[in-house]
Amino acid sequence: MEVKDFRLDNAIANYKSLPHQKRAIAFANTCIAEKGELNREDFEQFVITWRTPDESNASTTLQTSQRGMDLIKEFEGRELEAYPDPGTGGDPWTIGYGHTGSDVYPGLTITQEKAEQLLSEDLKYFEKGILGCISVPLNQNQFDALVSFAYNLGVGALAESTLARLLNEGNYQAAADQFERWVNAGDEPMPGLVSRRHVEKELFLST
Repeated sequence: MEVKDFRLDNAIANYKSLPHQKRAIAFANTCIAEKGELNREDFEQFVITWRTPDESNASTTLQTSQRGMDLIKEFEGRELEAYPDPGTGGDPWTIGYGHTGSDVYPGLTITQEKAEQLLSEDLKYFEKGILGCISVPLNQNQFDALVSFAYNLGVGALAESTLARLLNEGNYQAAADQFERWVNAGDEPMPGLVSRRHVEKELFLST
């Protein structure tokens, strides 16, 4: 696990008395008491411990709530007939609530029931992606906001983002502030993305 981007001041500022955080601090205190310092290997172990929540505190049981699904539906819109990508005039073709893939082609039409089914199936992929790249505990609203973000921009974009790095350091507020950086289409802010990121940030910060 990379530790070069770990900010100790951010981590301590966002200390939440979580069991894995307490273990990390106890480990550091023991090293300093025994050796008089925290060497490179010790620091790496400290970071790993700090970033690895106990299974009981992990977000592995979370699924997108109805509130999260409604947010995605609102911003994705619903189309029961396949439509082309605005930028290419062709691939990728989209249908339902922003569903794309090899199963979508010109002339395809679906029912409302099928649109709901596709959304449910797509959400499983994005939920798994969130759990794969975020190692700190999340509440339901935080999870929903991240799923909406990834649904719009991709799991890869989230995984490689400063947002994910800050969040995995335990800096929830700084991570929330990153939502509003992802609003451009080309070189210009897109009103729809500005609105979506604002709603996602507010949801992420709500309790």
